[in-house]
Amino acid sequence: MKTKNTIRGFRALFIGLVAFTVSAPFIASAEVIQSFTAVSHGQEVYLQWATTQETGLAAFRIQRSFDGRYFHNLHTVTPTGSNSSYSYIDDDLFKSNLQTFYYRIEIASANRRVDYSLTERVELAFSGIRKTWGSIKAMFR
Repeated sequence: MKTKNTIRGFRALFIGLVAFTVSAPFIASAEVIQSFTAVSHGQEVYLQWATTQETGLAAFRIQRSFDGRYFHNLHTVTPTGSNSSYSYIDDDLFKSNLQTFYYRIEIASANRRVDYSLTERVELAFSGIRKTWGSIKAMFR
């Protein structure tokens, strides 16, 4: 009987009672992202993060979710070097009447490994007029 388990950076293939383990290095978000914040400002969300070590990184992918479980990519940022600061403004929130959004940063390494920052939860307070205008704008996109 063969069972394959993946545990963050380790892959084990069990065949009967014998186990073979192959270890591959991975980037832990705590080693890369020093701080990450997502703050609402009016009808926008300001994201900021600072890094420590960026050796071997390919990209940062800003991700948003409406439920905190399923995320989609908003924007990709190319790393500029260790000890850098980054920011992004999410101003495309009128497509939804939701008021709670979740953000995280996907950290992609050059060897195709990924890790994630902590998830930040942001609540917006849309006015009735803004919701209506957002719905009208969405109809013409």
